[in-house]
Amino acid sequence: MSYKALYREWRPQKFEEVVGQKHIITTLINQITNKNISHAYLFSGTRGTGKTTIAKLFARTLNCVNMDKKNVNPCNSCELCIGIMNESITDVIEIDAASNNGVDHIRTIRENVGYTPARGKYKVYIIDEVHMLSIGAFNALLKTLEEPPEHVIFILATTEPHKLPVTIISRCQRFNFRPVKSENISKRLNEVCQSLKIECEKKALLTIASNSKGSLRDALSILEQCIAFADKQLTYEKVIETLGITNELLLKELVEAIIEKEVVLALSSLHKTLSEGNDANQLIKQLIDFFRGLLMAKLKVPQEIEYSESAENNQIFYNITNEIDVDRIVKIMNILAEYESKAKYSTQAQIILEIAIVTLCKEQSRNTVEELEERVKRLEELKRRTPKDQRTRKSEVKEVAPAKVESEKKQGESEEINTEKRNKDVKQKENSNTHENERTKINAESIKRIEIDKVWGGVLDTIIRDKKAHLKAFLREGKFQKRNDNRVVIEFKEGFGFHCATLNKEENKEYLLNVLYKITGQQIGLSFIMEDEASKREMSSSKDVEKQLGEILPTEIFEVLE
Repeated sequence: MSYKALYREWRPQKFEEVVGQKHIITTLINQITNKNISHAYLFSGTRGTGKTTIAKLFARTLNCVNMDKKNVNPCNSCELCIGIMNESITDVIEIDAASNNGVDHIRTIRENVGYTPARGKYKVYIIDEVHMLSIGAFNALLKTLEEPPEHVIFILATTEPHKLPVTIISRCQRFNFRPVKSENISKRLNEVCQSLKIECEKKALLTIASNSKGSLRDALSILEQCIAFADKQLTYEKVIETLGITNELLLKELVEAIIEKEVVLALSSLHKTLSEGNDANQLIKQLIDFFRGLLMAKLKVPQEIEYSESAENNQIFYNITNEIDVDRIVKIMNILAEYESKAKYSTQAQIILEIAIVTLCKEQSRNTVEELEERVKRLEELKRRTPKDQRTRKSEVKEVAPAKVESEKKQGESEEINTEKRNKDVKQKENSNTHENERTKINAESIKRIEIDKVWGGVLDTIIRDKKAHLKAFLREGKFQKRNDNRVVIEFKEGFGFHCATLNKEENKEYLLNVLYKITGQQIGLSFIMEDEASKREMSSSKDVEKQLGEILPTEIFEVLE
């Protein structure tokens, strides 16, 4: 007899042999016992969890002439059971919807459902990967699926139930297959090894089970590969060598270096790990799983410990959690997940992983970054205000002189001119008071500066959450200012005109104003200008002051003041 793969050789032949789907087995057995068989079933779940296996078992049990009524199992020895297993009887038809997904294939089914079963009691149609059917095929199947003949049963199997039309799902009894637990997979693998007379370590079987991600079929395939490499003695070292995964001690060494932010040690551990033939993509996944384990341990969430069997290793695993907080674990997992997606489609996965390790070791806490940004903004504000204060003091000096000149020329001028001059003096005094008020406001602004900066940081965080990172990138190229007229001004240097123009677009500006309003609860103005525009406005303001002085002072006095 030709060799069979382990997952085929060890396919369950009775309901009690099925692993990890007790809730489904119990329901189906009760239906067979009570003879309330449905006309259509939908089996959904991840790959390798037993959907097709249970569908075939169910079909054999319904048609078996010597069914074990006590345990509700097919006998697997009668003519019908043997014929269904070797596919010589056409009463159980298995269809692959991935390659038979057209309307014509479904029409063939509709034409054949009217015929009675050739040998058995029921004609069972098992349609695997049913989500691959076209829309036309689903529509053609709809009526037949809703009211098939009494001797016809449909079993639809899929790994992606969300792709099925609601009209199909509503006409079936749906059973959700759960991923098989690592503990149950390990027990099954142990049974297989004992049957094949292969010595195996429990840790080796747990490693295979954890890498199968809940799929018993995948676990059997991995076991078959490891057996071929190990040659009758399956150890943990041979399993990790076969799978190309990292030894747990090397992995812990790398993790500890990342936590301590020892970039040289982390890269050395990484290179040592990869030099042993480990795959970079697989290593990123292991790191994510390891930090997930740390997170669950930190939060004291019960879990299956995949990395530690001995008490010593278990203690090391939990000791690591004392060196790191939850926020940093989450941040590390996010960074690793980001780089995992990049490495998956890169031909230089090792370089991507090295960049990820350096990023993890160099990353700073968010509070530290915000403090640095705040200090930079304060320095820029002080630098920008200094020339303005000097101009204010200069204008005050110039405003004192006109008062004295007016008093000396007061006797030689007419009443009308004197009245006009006095009015102008009042205005000049008001302007002086205004300058004093402005200085007071500036001091008040400097007190409120930290709060305003924090508000602006919240604006940038909101932009990222709204997935508008390009706006944040443009905003970071400008200088943040807060004007006294309740207006935020962002100035851009020469060469960043595109950034300024983009942010000035109506839809972008309206979005940013809404964000400001949501965070502050106030209507705050927002302007985007170039630095040369700001300097022009200041020059224009200075010229206005000179013009006013020229109107008030005689020409010779004004020239002296200049």
